[in-house]
Amino acid sequence: MGIWGKIKILGSQLAPRRGASWLVLLILAAVILPAWQIYRPLDGQASEKIEFVIARGETPRAVADRLAMAGLIRSPEFFWWYARLIWQAGDFQAGKYKLSPADSTATIVQLFAEGRAESNDIKVLIYEGMNLADIDKLMAQAGLIRLGELLNKANLSLEGQYFPDTYRFWPTVYDSAGEIKARLLENFTTKTTDLREFNQLSETEFQRILVVASLLEKEVPKIEEMRTVSGIIQNRLRKGMRLQIDATTGYAACLPKFEKGQYCDVSQANIVANLKNPNPYNTYANAGLPPGPITNPGLRAIEAAINPLPSEYYFYLSTRDGRTIYSKTGAEHEANRRKYLGR
Repeated sequence: MGIWGKIKILGSQLAPRRGASWLVLLILAAVILPAWQIYRPLDGQASEKIEFVIARGETPRAVADRLAMAGLIRSPEFFWWYARLIWQAGDFQAGKYKLSPADSTATIVQLFAEGRAESNDIKVLIYEGMNLADIDKLMAQAGLIRLGELLNKANLSLEGQYFPDTYRFWPTVYDSAGEIKARLLENFTTKTTDLREFNQLSETEFQRILVVASLLEKEVPKIEEMRTVSGIIQNRLRKGMRLQIDATTGYAACLPKFEKGQYCDVSQANIVANLKNPNPYNTYANAGLPPGPITNPGLRAIEAAINPLPSEYYFYLSTRDGRTIYSKTGAEHEANRRKYLGR
């Protein structure tokens, strides 16, 4: 037999061995690669902790995507696959977690599945002067709801009654926008009932007070000046003058988006372009008060609306350094605008 015949025989003998070797390598790769993704942390030397909030009902796939964006895991696909394999990809326990790039995918999945949050309660501070869209965004950022869940026409009709306060929510209890809404409205009733009864205000009268108070929250930076501006609003209403309050124009510009469940920043609205907007909330185009509150006022603004300070002023403006300048006439007001605002 020639040399080529011997080589051919040797090759035929080695071929099965090579096939077996490749099969072993493939099996090892199939085991090692997922294990590397799952058990090896992104940065084993990392020491910092990152706050990560899981909303009630948020899917593991959505959580995986956010973890990757936060720089906590390598692969959202492997994270979701592992969660599905080990924990059947059921909903993770909502809550606030402290995570690190030094935590492996396996560790994070176990933390979420077992609900080992650092603190299950979520603290939310609603400031005076926030509108419902602001509150909706705040709750979504806290991981309690999805953006837009609170924002609809029915809930907008109760603008002014989502009482500004510090709230603590437990995601496993407050698991719907409806329950959060009820909590805020209940607090409003608790905080305002005595004030309303003491002043013997009817439902209609109190609603009017809320509208004025909501304007004060947006227009007056200093609490001690709220009663004076409240008096100016009453002076203008009695004389049949349009209120011409910028904040109402901003709210009117954003309202169509609010009604569709979309966030809109009223402070960024183009006031000049919307001065003739016929929306009833726009007090440049319409006489009288807007049909409802434009913010959710606190107790001090409500008290100022109930007790306006009498004066001879009909105009006011806020300077860039936070002062409020009052005027008795339109000419005086225009002079103050040029002096303090340069326009």
